[in-house]
Amino acid sequence: MADTTNIRLVRVVSREGAVVAELSAAAALEQFHELWSGKTQMPRASWRSVDYSTFGYSLYISTDTDSGIWRFDPAGYATPLSKMITPIYRIDDAEMIRHLLGISAP
Repeated sequence: MADTTNIRLVRVVSREGAVVAELSAAAALEQFHELWSGKTQMPRASWRSVDYSTFGYSLYISTDTDSGIWRFDPAGYATPLSKMITPIYRIDDAEMIRHLLGISAP
């Protein structure tokens, strides 16, 4: 998982592989960091029952020292890309992060 303290780039890619947006400007990255760092982990019991087909976007997050890929659901949920079952997080302001990432409402 990417450490988001020094984000350099956030690339949003659709399920079809199209680049939807790229955040690289300082103001956009700062806003993303504020929204992203406030995400909360969902209860562990909910991880297995999630419909992963709703996670239609990938977020490629690059920092000074790390990078990671997250699956993103426009309803405001995210999970690290992995072959294992991983935590699911809820972004508090789903509407704002969708707007920032150039994603339409679900």
